[in-house]
Formats: sequence, structure tokens, C-alpha cells
Amino acid sequence: MRDGDDQLFGGVGDDVLRGAAGDDYLDGGPGKDVLYGEGGSLSGSPQGLSTETSDEANGGASGADTFVTRLGDGAQTIGGADVIMDFEDGIDLIGLDGIAFSDLTIEPGTGACSADTLVSDSTGYLFVIQGVEASALSDLDFTPVDSTGEAITGSSPDESLYDEGDSCSGGATDSDAGTDTGTDTGADTGTDTGTDTGTDTGTDTGTDTGTDTGTDTGTDTGTDTGDDTGTDTGTDTGTDSGSAVGPAVFEDGAFGNTVSEAGGIFTYPTGAESWGGWANTNEDMYPLSFLEGATLTFTAAVVDGGTADVRFRFEFMPHPAVDPAYDTDAVTVTGSVPLEYSIEIPSQGANTFSSFIMYLNTQDVAVQITDVVISGTDTIASTGT
Repeated sequence: MRDGDDQLFGGVGDDVLRGAAGDDYLDGGPGKDVLYGEGGSLSGSPQGLSTETSDEANGGASGADTFVTRLGDGAQTIGGADVIMDFEDGIDLIGLDGIAFSDLTIEPGTGACSADTLVSDSTGYLFVIQGVEASALSDLDFTPVDSTGEAITGSSPDESLYDEGDSCSGGATDSDAGTDTGTDTGADTGTDTGTDTGTDTGTDTGTDTGTDTGTDTGTDTGTDTGDDTGTDTGTDTGTDSGSAVGPAVFEDGAFGNTVSEAGGIFTYPTGAESWGGWANTNEDMYPLSFLEGATLTFTAAVVDGGTADVRFRFEFMPHPAVDPAYDTDAVTVTGSVPLEYSIEIPSQGANTFSSFIMYLNTQDVAVQITDVVISGTDTIASTGT
């Protein structure tokens, strides 16, 4: 680096060129180069350009520096592009060898390069111009040059590694090409206390094509005072998943010498008929239909503790027209504390039942059985009008 009008050629490799005071001509050559014009008057450069001078903060007279690139110098990453450190819009120029201004893409950088301008062509990134807005550059900042006579010599590209942080003003700009192997163990303890005061004035013109699969659990407390004069001619093919019938009443239906007492206490004593049991007398439950199965639930306890087996039977009609019929599995009731028990009833197809019977398989044991209810899909085949 020296004061005066300098012509600096980096040759092959990654170079740092400093023009110092004077009008300088800087050509980094192939590789990733960092170029400092640092002032000057270019009357003695190959382009014969000149401009007025002024003092620069780094010392020396300011002037028109030319930063040269050529066709094929483009890098595939921002970190591989040449870096212009001190471009002065309206004073300095970018020399293009074999590249037309119309071939260039000039755009603002992002991230670490947000304060910089990126210049590229079809071969890749040519320059990162630090501290200059893309909108400030025009064809007046570029000039054609012929660098065919320059001595582009030197060793193969050096091994120093650069990345975008080295190229952009938001990252490191030191020309030290060493590798930072340190580990940042600091913790970001700052608190973002900013308030978003922006107003969203956009209009949502999209179409909601989603399907509402939610369940309406609200209660309709309104009063319907209108007169329904329409005729319902539709066929109800839906499934009523909330129907329940019961409770069944067995206390008054003892047969075959079985015994029932108040409070839902039943005993199958020694000497009773083998077919003895209790028939449901709640006629409002009939006819029953289990097109898609159902669940029978009841509450039971053994009065004096211990265990007892309970089962149920569904018949087409009371004896003797009992078929088709279905017998449930037996359930063992345990202990003197009332508990809820359940029995799953599989689908019975189109069969209907108008006789519902309870049996105890265990003799001489008093069992309290209450709240016998059948619930599930299509547990009742309505015959109402």
C-alpha cells in the first residue's frame, strides 16, 4: 500500500488490495479479494479518469478508484465474491471486462449483508459492495475495461476460508483468513420488550373448505312457538347413539318359586324350579332391537358378602313363543358394596324381543340388583306414530 496513483493486480488467489491515497486501479484477479480504494485521483490510471479530491478519514486525498471484475470471475456463494470496502457513489467506478451492464443483477443483501449491495451475473456473485444501497447504483457507476494486458500471475488459489460473515458489513471484515475454533458459551439474557403496534388491514378472501367435526354440547333453552304444518316423508336411516331404555322392573315378575323383596333383593332358593327367574314388567321397554349391538348395565351387591352369578335372557315373546332368543354371559357379583356391572350384547340383526328375564345361577344367596338399563345403538325399535 502506498500513496499515489496505484495499479494493483491480485493475480490468482484470495488477495487484499489497498490503494491508499490517489486514484487507484484495483484488479483482484481470480479468487476472493478484498479491495480498499482509500482515496485518489485516477488521471494516471488505464482509464484516464479524474475527479476532484477531498480528505478521507483514513488519510490521503480522495479520488476515483476503479474496481475491476471480468467475465467468469463470479462465485457460487456470497462468501466467495470480491469485497469492495469503501466504494464512493458518484466518484468510484466498477470496471467490467467482458460483461455488459445489462448482464448484471444488482440487489440488496439480507442478514449480515443487509447494509450492503450484491452484484452478480450469470456466472455467480461478482462483488459485495459494503455500506452502499442497491438503489444508489446505476449504469453511471460502471465502466467497460480491457484487462487482457494485465499480468494475472501467482500461485494456485490459497487455502484461506471465507464465508458470508467475512464478506458483509454485518459480519467480520478483518482480512485475517485464520479459522476461529473458539466456542461461544455466552447466554443471550436480553429481554424483548418491544410492542407490536401494527394494524392488520388485509382482507381474508380465502374459502373455508374444512369440515366441522366438532360435537355441539350446548343446551337449546329457547321456546318453539311455531306450528309445524309440514309432512315428514323422509326415512330415518340414522343411528341413534344415545338411546337408552329402562330401568327394568323385576320385583313383580318372580316365577318358578324364586323370591323377591323390597329394595330390589332377589334370592334363588333351594327347591325353586331350574327355570325359575324374574321377568321384566316394564312394558314400555318393548320391543327391543339390537341391530348394532348394545350394552346392559346394572348395579348389584351380595347382601351378606361373597359372590353370586347373574345372567339375562331376551325372548321374542313370553313363553311359549320364545324364539328367537338370546342368553347373555353370566356376570359374577362380588361383595356387599353396590357396584356397577356391564354386559355387551352383540348385534341380533333384525330380531326383536318383547320378553326380558333375569336369572341367578347361585342358590340361597340374597343379591340386590337395581338400575338395569340397556343403552347403545338402536336398542329400541319404535312403533309409535
